[in-house]
Amino acid sequence: MTGLDAQGVSQFRKEASTLVLEETAWARTSSFRKTWSDYCSRPQYNAASNGRPMVFHKAALVIVSCELALQSLFKSRHEFDDLARPEDIYTIMRIIPACWSIDSFTANYLSRAAESFSDAIPVLREAAGQDNNTVIEDLAGGYTVTWHTANSIKHTIDTHDGFTEPVDVVRARPGRGKLGNKKASQSELVDVG
Repeated sequence: MTGLDAQGVSQFRKEASTLVLEETAWARTSSFRKTWSDYCSRPQYNAASNGRPMVFHKAALVIVSCELALQSLFKSRHEFDDLARPEDIYTIMRIIPACWSIDSFTANYLSRAAESFSDAIPVLREAAGQDNNTVIEDLAGGYTVTWHTANSIKHTIDTHDGFTEPVDVVRARPGRGKLGNKKASQSELVDVG
C-alpha cells in the first residue's frame, strides 16, 4: 500500500524517539521516561512488519517512524491512493494489546479438561480462530493473548457441554500464580484487518 519496508522505516527511529519526547505526553504516562528515548533496533522493525508481538512503547515508536517515513516521501512528491497526509498512517496501523490471561486457566486445568473431554484443546483452538494448539498451551502456561482469543476461550468453556469445570475472569493484569506474567504468545494468529 505505501511501499514502506522495515529498513526504510527504521532509518527514522531516532527521530521518532525525539518526536515522542518533544511533542507528546506519552512519556509522562510511563514511569520510565527513558523508555521512550530508547529507540527501536532494526530487528524490531522486522518483527513489526511480520506482525510479531512487541512491547507497547516499541510498537508506538514503529508507527511514529512510519509517519516520519511517509512525511519524507510526501516531501519528495510521492503520492498514495489511500493516504493524503503522513498522519493518515494512524488510520491503517494499530496496536492490538495482547496482555490478556484467564484466571485459573492453567496447564493443570487444561490437562484435566483434556482428560475428561478429548477434543478440549481443538475446540478451544477453533473457537479462538487459531490454527494450532500452541497458543492454547501458551495461555495456560502464563503467556498472554489478545482480548478476542482470551474471551473466546472463556466463552467456550462457559457454554460448551464438554467443559465441566469453569474458569475465572479474563484480565489484563497478571492473575493468580504465574498466569499472565510472561510475554505475549508468539503463536497467536491476530487478524490485523
